[in-house]
Amino acid sequence: MIENKQQAKIAQKAQRDLYQALLGTPYIAEYLAVVLVLTSVVLAIFIPYEGWFPTSRSEGMTNYHRWLYDQFVIISCMIGPILYYILQRQKQHVVVRQQWRSYIQAQAIFKMHRIQKAIQQGKKPLIQSRGAEIAVILFMLMIFILMYSVLVPNPSARRGQFFIQTWWPINAGFIGLLYYINFWLYLRLFAVNDIEKQYTLLQRRKSG
Repeated sequence: MIENKQQAKIAQKAQRDLYQALLGTPYIAEYLAVVLVLTSVVLAIFIPYEGWFPTSRSEGMTNYHRWLYDQFVIISCMIGPILYYILQRQKQHVVVRQQWRSYIQAQAIFKMHRIQKAIQQGKKPLIQSRGAEIAVILFMLMIFILMYSVLVPNPSARRGQFFIQTWWPINAGFIGLLYYINFWLYLRLFAVNDIEKQYTLLQRRKSG
């Protein structure tokens, strides 16, 4: 267990180092989440908005809810392509390529430790295959987006009982967390194939 925690810290540090090389700061995901949430709040203060998607247009939504929800949906759909473009462009630089390899190596080692630990405990390893990991990531991204675009509260329900109608600062904090998670999920999605290749190589070396 201690070894797993240590490897998790190494993997996390490798991710931070990649953020630093790729986007100039190891805390880009946190900064991005804060800036995007604050942007929604500022827009809500000054610009009345009726909403684009069913969730934001549903009854009981304030202007803050509408801006927070619709911006989250749109940005969440854009983060992936933008991050992929930046990643491919930045890989032309030696430092970024080195950090990418370090990130892949750390994630592959952590995956190997996680799977081995589960097997030793007589458990079935979760998300072991590349296909399963891709499916889980895409499912999570889809759920987050649909949750704030098509989910509509029951008009007869009491206001505040449905989570998307709760006090907007609470949802602002939650959406900030989702921005952070989405950034990590997209990066992981783009790394799945390389991690799987490195994981397979590590297994072969261990077997040999």
